[in-house]
Amino acid sequence: MAVLYSELSEGIDRLVGNPDIRELYRDWQAAPKFDGLPDAAGFDPEQRPTMSDRLMVLVPDVDEFRYRHYGRTIVGHSGFDMTGRSTGDFESPVGRFFRDKYREALVIRRPLYTIHHADLSRTVVTWERLVLPVRAADGTEMIVCYNVPLEEKAIFFDTLMEASLDGIVLLRPMFGEDGALVDMMFAAVNRRAEEILARGKGPLIGSRVLRDLFQGDEALFASYRRVWTTGGPERFDSDHRGRALGAVFRVSAARASDKLIVTFSDITPLVEANEALERQRVELTYQNEVLNAQAADLARIAEDAEEAKAEARNAERFVADLLEAVPIPVFFKTKEDRVLQMVNRRYADLYGLKRDDLVGRTLDGLLDPEVLDGIDRQDQQLYDGDPVSQIYESLTQNGIEYFQALASMRVRRLTWE
Repeated sequence: MAVLYSELSEGIDRLVGNPDIRELYRDWQAAPKFDGLPDAAGFDPEQRPTMSDRLMVLVPDVDEFRYRHYGRTIVGHSGFDMTGRSTGDFESPVGRFFRDKYREALVIRRPLYTIHHADLSRTVVTWERLVLPVRAADGTEMIVCYNVPLEEKAIFFDTLMEASLDGIVLLRPMFGEDGALVDMMFAAVNRRAEEILARGKGPLIGSRVLRDLFQGDEALFASYRRVWTTGGPERFDSDHRGRALGAVFRVSAARASDKLIVTFSDITPLVEANEALERQRVELTYQNEVLNAQAADLARIAEDAEEAKAEARNAERFVADLLEAVPIPVFFKTKEDRVLQMVNRRYADLYGLKRDDLVGRTLDGLLDPEVLDGIDRQDQQLYDGDPVSQIYESLTQNGIEYFQALASMRVRRLTWE
């Protein structure tokens, strides 16, 4: 695993804010040098009592370095004392990394300033160090290292807690006489959690999750009980609509030693938006089914209409064939405008024309006005009267060859339903 760090070997007194580091660096720069290294006595922890607790002194030991001094502040933050022990005892990338940095400082005869991520410390996120190569009175080359937390976990945790837009709570378990988990108490909460859960009703710390927040609802508490029992982290949604909280939360819960860490966010708008979309989807599905049913009905209607049209065309062809078979002139015309709708060949022969030349025409121009007037009167009597048929005689002329003929015409009133 790579070590996350940054490094300076020049301009440390100008670029670093820590006053102790600037002081040590300037003293190292100003001290007399023998073979590029100042006397170690000037940087001995006993000579710098205000810095002693943050200093380490290391001497070469074969391929490693052994700790001659390990400051109490460093012990307090790291949780262990390395005095008399070797850098080889650090089974971590950071331990090997700094062994190499101590060697580098002795080789280049220059101080090194580093900021690095802490992977062993209990309380520190990042350290800042000033590595000073020095020489002891007996000629031994040594390392004096100033070591101080740059970011402490407690501060980091507090910053994270207060800056988070999600609610964060630390829950302490409560057990019954039989050792079973019966509830959890709020041990620490951030501001956002107070806003969401307490809502001005008083502080959360000291109150109970099952009894006070969930009002005894075991179903809501079941997920927390499971995380505590199994030790496995879980993420789940918790719906409190219709209850005091009146919201839906997305919750992440994990067991951390003897406590439960829970983070949560209010996802009520998202859930309600999804529910609205689902209702719309169901409604659209229903409407689609209705439209499909209507389309099927229309398809059947269209099919029936096509069948009806086909039957009408067959009937029309049948009537046309029937008219042609009749050995006398026959025609159909409309009542209002006297337009000829259908004629047979024998009727067309009366005028020396083809059937198509007559269809769509009126009798005007084919018969004398007096004849037309007589026919119109007869037709009107047929339309207005009870009889459905007439038999009468009239003189006709074809308008081309003037001749007179006695025509016996049978006229029937057609009623359409």
